[in-house]
Amino acid sequence: MKNKKYIIYDEMADCLSPAMLAIQKDPAVTLMSLNQFKTQKIVFSEEDQVVLTSETLIHEIIDQLDEGRRKMVNNLKNKISWRNLLQDLYPNFEFHPIKHEREVPDLNKNKAYILKPAEGFGGIGAQKFQGNDDFTSILATKIEEVTAWSQKLKGVYSVDQWIVESFEEGEIICTDAYYDGDSSAKIAGLYRRPIHYGEEGINTIWEMYYEDFLSLTNKITDELNYIGNAMKLRNLPVFFEFILKPDGTLLPMDLNVIRFCSFGGHNLAFDAFNINPFYAYFNNMDFNWNEVWKGKQHLIYQWELLKRTNQLHAPNHSREVEIEEMYGEKLMSVSLFKQDYHLLDASCIIQKKVQ
Repeated sequence: MKNKKYIIYDEMADCLSPAMLAIQKDPAVTLMSLNQFKTQKIVFSEEDQVVLTSETLIHEIIDQLDEGRRKMVNNLKNKISWRNLLQDLYPNFEFHPIKHEREVPDLNKNKAYILKPAEGFGGIGAQKFQGNDDFTSILATKIEEVTAWSQKLKGVYSVDQWIVESFEEGEIICTDAYYDGDSSAKIAGLYRRPIHYGEEGINTIWEMYYEDFLSLTNKITDELNYIGNAMKLRNLPVFFEFILKPDGTLLPMDLNVIRFCSFGGHNLAFDAFNINPFYAYFNNMDFNWNEVWKGKQHLIYQWELLKRTNQLHAPNHSREVEIEEMYGEKLMSVSLFKQDYHLLDASCIIQKKVQ
C-alpha cells in the first residue's frame, strides 16, 4: 500500500463520534488512541494521510510528520506566523504580534480588537477590548488564565507569544476541508456558528443551511485555493473559521490544522447526508452540494451541547432515550462525552433537523 490512513484520538478526552466509528470499519484506515500511537512509534511518510481529533494532539505527533507537513503545521498553528503569511493576501487586516508581557501595541483608540495567545484554541485566553482600554492589565489577566490551562494541556497554548487582531463584525462561517496532493481544496462541511444559549443548558453551537452552501461554497473554495497555493499546502485536513462581513467579503479569522471540526461538529454532514469528512479526505472526494441537498433544502441541521445530562435519571432505559424524550422528538444522533472530559463541562452532543 503506497500510503496509510490514520485517525488519532485522545482517549482521555474524545467522544468517538458516529463518523469516526463508521470509518473504523474501513480496513484501510487505522483508528488509534494517542497511547497506541506512542507505543507503536509510527513515523509518517509524506504520502500518509493523518487526521487528529483535537488540537491537543499536535505537539504529540508533529515530530513524526514528514518535513514538509511539519513545517506547514508549525507555520499554521501559530497565529503570528500564518497572519504574516497571509499579509500579502489581506494587506488591510490589522494585527500586532506581542512577544513581551509589558509590550503595548500602537492601537486605534476608537477601534475594537481581539487579544489571543499565538498558539491555542477553544477561545482560551481570547478577549475583546477597545483600543483605549488598559491593555497591560488585560494581557496580565489573560496570561494568568492561559498559564493555568497550560498546566492541564501541555504544549497547546503559548504563554509568551500573543497577537492582537482587529475585531471584525459579521457572521461566523466555518468549514471542514482538506488539501489534496496538488494544493487543491475540497469542502467536506460548511457550518454557521450562532451560539444560541437556551433553557435547560441546551446550547446551539453549529447550524447547517442549504442557503450557505448555495451562496458560499464556491467563494470559500476559491479563498481556500488562493491560500493553499500561496502557502503550498498539501495532503492536509483543515478547519477554517471565516468572518462573512456585511459587504460579502470573507476574511479568514482562525485556522486549525490536521483536524476537522472538533467535539463532533463534523457529524452534521454525516448525519444529514452520509458524507463522512474522514472518508472524503482519505479518498480525495469532491461533492456537488446542490445534488447533496436535493429534497432537503427546507431543513436546518443543528449541533447542540446539552450540559445537564448528569442530572438526568434513566432507571429503565438508556440516557440517549431519555434525552430524546426531553426533546420530544427522534434525534439524528446522540453522543455522550465521558464525565471527566477535560476541555468542556458538556457531557452530550445531539444532532437534530428543524423544518
